[in-house]
Amino acid sequence: MQDENSRSAVTIHLSEQMRKLRKQRGYKQADIAAFLYVDRSAYTCYESGRTRPSLETLVRLAHFYDVSLEYLLGLPENKIVHVLHRAGIVDIPE
Repeated sequence: MQDENSRSAVTIHLSEQMRKLRKQRGYKQADIAAFLYVDRSAYTCYESGRTRPSLETLVRLAHFYDVSLEYLLGLPENKIVHVLHRAGIVDIPE
């Protein structure tokens, strides 16, 4: 388990965004956990920053809330697309 002082800025931003989006839209942790096919306790760990969701889970959350991965992670827009492009995972149209 991660020490509170060792959490990265991205992890902290992600957990805050997850909590904020859930509350703004009127969902309970159990609702989001069910959508993600995880236990509520696992989702609670995501929101508290104790564990990090997988890329697949992040994509599902972004789709569910209709936000970008960058928004969830607090990164500049299109940052993830360029990282995935450099890794050969996605193509960027010319």
